Amino acid sequence: MIDPARRRRRFIAGIVLVLATLGVYGITVRYDFVNFDDPEYVYKNQRVLSGLSVDNVIWAFTTRHSANWHPLTWVSHMIDGELFGRYAGGHHFTNNLLHVANTLLVLVLMYLLTYAYWKSILVAALFALHPLHVESVAWIAERKDVLSSFFMLISLVGYVRYVKVGKERWYALSLGMFVAALLSKPMAVIIPVLMLVLDFWPLGLWNGAQSPVVQLRRIAANKLPFFALTIVAGIVTIWAQQGVLAVIDIDKLSLAQRLLNAIRSYGMYVWKTFVPLKLAVYYPWLRPIPWMQVAGGGGFLIFATYVAVTQRKPHPWLLAGWMWYVLSLAPVIGIVQVGSQAMADRYTYIPLIGFFVMLVWGGELVANRYAISSRIRIIATILVLALLSFASSRQVRHWRNSVTLFAHAVNVTEGNSLAYNNLGSAYDSRGEFNKAIQAYQSAIKIRPGFTDAYNNYGTSLLHLKRYGEAVEMFREVLHRDSTYFGAWYNLGICYTKTDSIDQAKASYRMAIRLKPEYWSSYINLGLIYKNEGKFERAIEKYNHALRMYPHSFKALLMRAEAYCILGEFDKAQQDFATLHRYHPAFQKPEKSNEVCREVFAKGRRNKGSTR
Repeated sequence: MIDPARRRRRFIAGIVLVLATLGVYGITVRYDFVNFDDPEYVYKNQRVLSGLSVDNVIWAFTTRHSANWHPLTWVSHMIDGELFGRYAGGHHFTNNLLHVANTLLVLVLMYLLTYAYWKSILVAALFALHPLHVESVAWIAERKDVLSSFFMLISLVGYVRYVKVGKERWYALSLGMFVAALLSKPMAVIIPVLMLVLDFWPLGLWNGAQSPVVQLRRIAANKLPFFALTIVAGIVTIWAQQGVLAVIDIDKLSLAQRLLNAIRSYGMYVWKTFVPLKLAVYYPWLRPIPWMQVAGGGGFLIFATYVAVTQRKPHPWLLAGWMWYVLSLAPVIGIVQVGSQAMADRYTYIPLIGFFVMLVWGGELVANRYAISSRIRIIATILVLALLSFASSRQVRHWRNSVTLFAHAVNVTEGNSLAYNNLGSAYDSRGEFNKAIQAYQSAIKIRPGFTDAYNNYGTSLLHLKRYGEAVEMFREVLHRDSTYFGAWYNLGICYTKTDSIDQAKASYRMAIRLKPEYWSSYINLGLIYKNEGKFERAIEKYNHALRMYPHSFKALLMRAEAYCILGEFDKAQQDFATLHRYHPAFQKPEKSNEVCREVFAKGRRNKGSTR
């Protein structure tokens, strides 16, 4: 039994850990969304914003939107959409809670494995407070990371309990949570491999009484269902990512380039663990790949592996921690290249647990060898955690909004065309169009074939009413990629503004053909028909939009107006009733009555001439 005083100290330490974590991340509830993945995942995703429904859950399990199949992540975002709508602070709050829960689960897992409470809480503290983990928590779109890790850690806890007490319910919990983790993010495929690592240390299921092959066969038997699900998840992931061209074509990045970058990344993640400076939301590929970094990464990999293997008997935690780090990074190290980034801080969220084990147990070994007093150990520990908390707090502040995030990224990286492009989009959304244009020009200078930057450049010109220049920019995009939906859509806007109606119609029709689910194209085409007096055709287009976004303010209002002009007042009233229900601005009686009177009066004036 643990005496009450010790239990109280442990409880207080756990509370301090939670408060320290919230102290670092709590400020994010005041932050905005960012314009990198957040639009697709939350604030421009009408499925998410409309909340939980049978149709939306079915969509979550059948879509490969955003190059992933992670239905539980979508459901999680839908719950937040139901609760918070477009209030970014609520979505941040959920990420914070998940990170706190993950921190406590790391503590529970390490304690169940080792019964070394203070070392376990130190591993959990490093996990909670390290700056490399800021991206996973402060980025709303990375909900998949903290959510899948939550299920992964519970799965591992269940497995450890199953090994130690032998009850089938713990095995069922472990397998069930593994499925939930896979449904949240494909990276959870590493779980059965991590179980094998834990079998070596601290569980000690590997022994010298049998040959390695026989031992592996015996130990892996209860993991066969996990490996079978891993294979299925891998197939589904490839299907989801290839469906939207997320996997980089082998002609663009050779196998040799990817291997060299993987070696470099293993070393860079370790370097950034010790020196967490110049962290960025996006790391571009450097061409040529820095050979010194490749050599350093390769040398460290060889050296660390050699030390871990040769020291496996006296210090098994060294090999276990190193294998946890190396193997859990393998799916995202870039040999199968997904996305355009060279590396990403978020990929270290789970892998660094193994490295932290090496640091904590290794730190104790050094302290014992040199007879360092308890007081100095405590002071050193507090100092390290304070420095990490300070560094993480600074890194969190960069996530305040898109301007602060990408301005920081362009300052700490080189040749970052994506960061310049997103910085331009952030300025554009603020109405600072000239600053946006300068950022797009920098992006294009770095990457002359960057169609997104050309398209966004054209959008800023459009906002400045420089329609001729904007049209030329969108045509440049289509010259490079005739299937670029956004350029066709923006051309439609430009042509409408310049009264080139036939060209506007043709542009919107092409946009609809390329992306039939984008409801705004139908609304804009409907407005053209409305202005031409073709109200029935306009209503047809509004109906298309409302089938995809049933509560669209603009589509409902425009359709109500068209119904009024046609004299179909009952249908118009139904649309106004929907507006009352779903749009707070329309719930004020005086505003609603004013709009109703205006639209109905217009309908009466035009009724005779339009029927």
